[in-house]
Amino acid sequence: MIKLIAALWPLLLLFWAVSVAGSIAQILFNRGFRRIDVDHADDLPMTAGEWLEHALTRFGLSWRIRKIVTDKSGAYSLDCYHPYHHTIQLSAETYFKRDPAHWAIAAHELGHAMFKPVRVFSAIRQIKRAVTSVAIGLTVGNFIYALPGITELAFKLFVTVAVLHAFVLIGEFAASRWALKTLRAEPGFGRTHMRSARRTLTLAFATYLFSFASYLVLLTQWHVIEAVSRVPHVLPTAVFTTLHWVVAAVASAVLVYYAGFQMWRTVRPGRGWVSRLAGTLALITLVALVWDLRADPRFALCVMLAGMPLASYFLMLVVVPIYIVEAFTIDPLLRRFRVEPTHLTAEFRRDRYAGSEQLKLGNAMLKRLTQEYADTPYLGDWLHTIIRIAFIPLLIALWLA
Repeated sequence: MIKLIAALWPLLLLFWAVSVAGSIAQILFNRGFRRIDVDHADDLPMTAGEWLEHALTRFGLSWRIRKIVTDKSGAYSLDCYHPYHHTIQLSAETYFKRDPAHWAIAAHELGHAMFKPVRVFSAIRQIKRAVTSVAIGLTVGNFIYALPGITELAFKLFVTVAVLHAFVLIGEFAASRWALKTLRAEPGFGRTHMRSARRTLTLAFATYLFSFASYLVLLTQWHVIEAVSRVPHVLPTAVFTTLHWVVAAVASAVLVYYAGFQMWRTVRPGRGWVSRLAGTLALITLVALVWDLRADPRFALCVMLAGMPLASYFLMLVVVPIYIVEAFTIDPLLRRFRVEPTHLTAEFRRDRYAGSEQLKLGNAMLKRLTQEYADTPYLGDWLHTIIRIAFIPLLIALWLA
């Protein structure tokens, strides 16, 4: 494993460079957004949340689309549209602001709701996440086994991810264009307000462009991954004792139960995290035991499939040294430039205090939505379930072959 980590250093440097660039991009976005916020006093006649309610009524959508406001005391707090539940979620920092930047964010989320193929684009996002997981899993697995054709397949999957992300960009652009058109027709929303709204949405769109650019960087530097994946880093040296077989049998039994939980939700609500934790630990145990048990390429492929849900943990493990160095070198420099993106004015605090009941209701509603997501699997959930139970071929190869 140490030799493998040593062989991965060019790739780790690439990941590190992308990570640092991402941190810088986030800092630039936060500083740019705060500058836009500070440039305007909170002098608009309504908060962004009130404007959203007014817009829903004006477009005759109040009966179909609901809005909620959340903060960090809820399940999670962000600005987004939940297409399967017809709900626009705004963070408290957006909802209770009276400036054009936050009106633009609210209008952007309403733009998603008004976009007719929004569910199609939501499905594209879910497929993109699933394909990314598979591509990362195959790439990481082939660092160990160097099976022919796997790295090429992973490359094609990352190309697919880049194409799907391009469709995400189209959806974001359409939502922003609709938002600007709507705000332009809003009484009292002048030129300076429009300029701030346009700058805000351009900054937000730039974050999606950066993600797209990171995929392009990965694809253009794919030769680094190919070089690492040419030589296998595993030898069939494992010798199983009785204890090994007992541990493998226990881990396999837990995984069989875990597969049933994933497919049929066989545990009581609220206990799902116990099953997921037990399944993850059992999978780590089994893969650690059998990864070098046989020299058969088909068995190696079964191990790679089983290890797909663990690929992110593996990457975290190998990049820990880089993040430790970064914590003492790059982070102190970047920390000086970090700012809170939202300017928390006296008007904001007043409106947030007045809307404390709305926050409680919004947080409660978000928890119900989260539970509904868990109880009613969607496309993305089914795709990730398939990935999480990809250890089944390994169990068959280990016990029945």
